[in-house]
Amino acid sequence: HLSGSTLKIVACALALMMMQGIPFDFPLFAGFIFMLGITMIAAPGVPGGAIMASLGILQSMLGFDESAQALMIALYIAMDERAVPIRNINAILHTFVFIFYLFG
Repeated sequence: HLSGSTLKIVACALALMMMQGIPFDFPLFAGFIFMLGITMIAAPGVPGGAIMASLGILQSMLGFDESAQALMIALYIAMDERAVPIRNINAILHTFVFIFYLFG
């Protein structure tokens, strides 16, 4: 999970930088990957914990603003296999809210 999370974050960050026209180079990403490897130790086993732990270096090293960070969180959670229960719980809660709205 640790290596997969790291690869997902690096790939999504690179793709987002390419789409937004943010300049990047190899030394920048080498330093980012090194710091990400250290940061990932803080987030094992928590659904979405890896992306939340990496927000600081996404902002400080790659220059991501709040909207880019929000997009990174959404991309990561959409691809995270451990976050499926979170999405299922949200779907169930939305269904109950809708039913309560209709009949309550």
